[in-house]
Amino acid sequence: MLVMGKLLKWINLAIDIRCEDVVMRRDHLEHLKIERHAAEEASKAREAKYETELGAAREEFEAKVDAEMAKAEEEAAAAAEEEGGEAPAAAKERPEFDLVSFKHTFDEANPAIEIPKEVVDDIDNDYDLPYTPPQPNAAE
Repeated sequence: MLVMGKLLKWINLAIDIRCEDVVMRRDHLEHLKIERHAAEEASKAREAKYETELGAAREEFEAKVDAEMAKAEEEAAAAAEEEGGEAPAAAKERPEFDLVSFKHTFDEANPAIEIPKEVVDDIDNDYDLPYTPPQPNAAE
């Protein structure tokens, strides 16, 4: 009888450990899913921020170039009037927005977010446990 009691105790302990292992692995998978979802959301927010900052930088650049070109045209017209001749027909080329430089400075200020791999669920068909996934904490 004593041996049977010890054997029963050992079997119950093995089942409890197996249950804890299943729950810990499920919790770990849920945390990985939460991290992936957070990384995806942060990446989307970064892309949206890139688009808005790019639009603002382009508008600012275009306004600056328009002002400089208008000023240069006025100066050329004033110089032509002083000389008594006609205004020069050749206008300066319009500079282009430096997208590479903007992207470099944006990436330095807002580093790219690494999105973890897709999480594959484990299948535990040897023991069916009631399970509630952990809730993400605001502190994380």
